[in-house]
Amino acid sequence: MKLISFAVLLHACICYGAIQSLVEQKQEEFDSIGKYELIYLNLDQFESSNIIELDAYGQHYKVQLTRNHQIAPNVNHQTENGLIKREPAQSCHYHGKVLNYDGKSVVAISLCDKYG
Repeated sequence: MKLISFAVLLHACICYGAIQSLVEQKQEEFDSIGKYELIYLNLDQFESSNIIELDAYGQHYKVQLTRNHQIAPNVNHQTENGLIKREPAQSCHYHGKVLNYDGKSVVAISLCDKYG
């Protein structure tokens, strides 16, 4: 019984150490972000043109996006007999480029409802 208790305690300590390490790593990542700005995206015309426009950091951006079919979520549905059925859903992830920038640009954005 003491051996099992020790093994459980050892496992708990290892898990705690791993979680604490991840928390510290995430905090370091957030601390390294020196500048950020919350922006509002107007998506009224996005469906027809695949272009969004936004203002950030004192500049206006015109971004052309293409749906990224390589990243598609699954939707889980519970059937009448209680089984979980996974069905692919349309991707809400996009990639593209900034149209009003002369250099090379790469954009990736998630427009998933309730997930951001």
